[in-house]
Formats: sequence, C-alpha cells, structure tokens
Amino acid sequence: TIDIRSCGYAELTPVSDIILESFYEAKIKKSPWKRVYALAELNRLQQNYPYQDTELHQMLVAVEEATDTVVGFVDIDARPCKTKIKLPRPYLSDLCVHTDFRRRGIANRLVKACEEFTEQIPRPELWIRVKGNNTAAIEMYKNLDYSIIGQDENDQGVLVLHKKFEHTG
Repeated sequence: TIDIRSCGYAELTPVSDIILESFYEAKIKKSPWKRVYALAELNRLQQNYPYQDTELHQMLVAVEEATDTVVGFVDIDARPCKTKIKLPRPYLSDLCVHTDFRRRGIANRLVKACEEFTEQIPRPELWIRVKGNNTAAIEMYKNLDYSIIGQDENDQGVLVLHKKFEHTG
C-alpha cells in the first residue's frame, strides 16, 4: 500500500535522489558528479522546506507502507513568489515517482492531494510547468482536466498548465 502524507525533513535525502533520477539527463546520472547534483537538490529542498508555513506550502511524499520507503514526491506552494522569475501561485512542482513505482497511479494521487490542499486556500487554482517533450506528464494532466495555457515565456520548451477549483475552504 502507498500512503500520501506530509514530507518529513529526514525524507528529503531520498526525495533528492528521486528528483535526480526523474529530471536529470542520463549522462549526469552516470557521472562521478552525481552525488554533487543530488546534494545540490537536497540543499534546494532544505532551503525551501515548509518548517512552519504549512497553511500555504506543503511538501508531500508517497511512501510504500510495508518498507517505509519514499517512492514519490510533490511540492505545492501558494506563498508569494520570491524568485527572480515570478511563478504563478499556487504552484505544483517537482512531481516525481521512483522508476520502480511508475504507472501505478501514484503521481495522480499526489496531484489529487495537491488539489485538495489548494481547495482550502483563498486561491483555489493550480499552476504547473511541464517540459513540452514530457508527453506522459502532459497526458496525465490533461486527463485530470488541466488546460495548457501556453509556452512559458521565461523557459523555452516548457508549457504552462492551469486548473481552477470550486472553493470549499
């Protein structure tokens, strides 16, 4: 059984490994510098960790209950954007599932958990950026009723998707 829950700080290390395997090119994953990239991801996650700001920001993990192994992750952030590139909020990012656990509905469950979180905040909508060549992710989001808004003006080859919800909070 797979459980979806808030990410604990100690779980950020396996999350950084899943992110590396999911989003980095094969040559980096096989490079002697792989650990450096994983540490950079871990540092990014630690800096962004929602220590006490859980009303507007959550990191969620999918955990295989039998082994207590982190097999998926997503970050949902509705805080005002502090980066140079102003991302729309609430924003879903870093959705990833360990390769051994893909095609089991885990990504769908993580997205649904983000949607439930979003329905409880003042802006019941969700924004996502996806590489245009990631056809599996694009199809999944379309099947979940996300609309492609267009190309990301700051990142060529990246699509912006959006979904609005009824406010329940």
